Amino acid sequence: MLKRYFNRSPFLSFLPFLFFYIVIVIMAHSDAMFGDEGRYYHYAECMLNGYYSSPAPDINLWSGPGYPILLLPFVALKLPLITITLLNAFLFYISVVLLFLTLKRYISFNKSVAFAVFFACYYIAYEEMTLIYTEIFSIFLITSILYFFTKAFQSSSRKSLIVAGLLTGYLVLTKIAFGYVLLVLMVFAIAYYVFYRSSFSKKLLLCLSFAFLVNAPYLLYTYNLTHKIFYWGNSGGMSLYWMSTPHEGEFGDWHNEDFTADCGNEANPELLPCSTPIFQKVHGKDMEYVNQFIGVAKDDAYKKLAIANIKSHPIKFLKNCASNVSRLFFNVPFTYTYQKSTSVFRFPLGSIIFVFMLLSIIPTILNWRKLPLELRCLLLFLLFYLAVSTVVSAYSRQLSVAIPVFILWFGYIFEKTTQYRVNFPPGNP
Repeated sequence: MLKRYFNRSPFLSFLPFLFFYIVIVIMAHSDAMFGDEGRYYHYAECMLNGYYSSPAPDINLWSGPGYPILLLPFVALKLPLITITLLNAFLFYISVVLLFLTLKRYISFNKSVAFAVFFACYYIAYEEMTLIYTEIFSIFLITSILYFFTKAFQSSSRKSLIVAGLLTGYLVLTKIAFGYVLLVLMVFAIAYYVFYRSSFSKKLLLCLSFAFLVNAPYLLYTYNLTHKIFYWGNSGGMSLYWMSTPHEGEFGDWHNEDFTADCGNEANPELLPCSTPIFQKVHGKDMEYVNQFIGVAKDDAYKKLAIANIKSHPIKFLKNCASNVSRLFFNVPFTYTYQKSTSVFRFPLGSIIFVFMLLSIIPTILNWRKLPLELRCLLLFLLFYLAVSTVVSAYSRQLSVAIPVFILWFGYIFEKTTQYRVNFPPGNP
């Protein structure tokens, strides 16, 4: 009966989670914008005024236009900010349903429900749900991609293939880190097509081609501004600089140019003094150098310093990458900051994902050729995203974006390799 209920009406079955998410958003709402929220809102205002970035040389391409485009109607109509975060609640709810429908194509009904409920209870994403951030929208895009991409190859639906490609392209515009993932996958798909000329290789190349076409207008726009090809944004250099720090006691986490990124975020800031003087002593000269430039030139200056640091201290860079992986899963460590009690709540879910990943790696490698081709592509997508996230400053919210792919992977591996029994079999001593 439960199976019939979920199959007949999955949107109704998961509806209690929507009400739960709406309550979370309402309880946590504040009309004051925090962190990156103002930047996305500002980009939407700029687009309504007929431009995205200010002209050269003061080019501002810190974020892609995907999320500001979503915000356009809210900004144009001057709707209350809570309407945007309420949209997050709906998007996350739809993501849960789409993941459930995708899981059903590969694993048993019971496991599909269990893994979908786990995703619905992934409370680390709840924080971003209450903010005007890109993460929840990106999660929605990724679960939509999983749904249409797997449907395209299981049912030979050209329409689903095109939709998956368009959604992938929009994901890149929303989270520009995926732009470099797209480029690597395009090279892979072209090579795969040249060597195999199979039906699958043609479909994969078609899907990624549509993704690239979605980005073509924006890339032409950035080329016109910067004269650089495949230039999605000018925020990467600063992130790479902080990841390349050669100083002991620093872990590659991101900081702003005046070293105040971690100041004033607690209810009692006097109990957590800022580490600005330490950063100023260690990185002050570098900031004086890069602040001679603006726009793309500043991004290039950061990259120049970062490359020099990596060449001079490669082992330290690898240590920073290891710290970055720890931040993705556990949200620690951070440089020159006091520990926060809220970090403890990230450990359980981060540990579950990390352990499941370790348990899934060996069966995946040993049975790689037995995996459905579309799942192999999605795993490469996940691998390349994690690789990009490892070499630039990242946080647990970057991992949240990829959780649907993790869950699909775990679900398939556990379906094929494990059997769980509630009752012990007879005959045990």
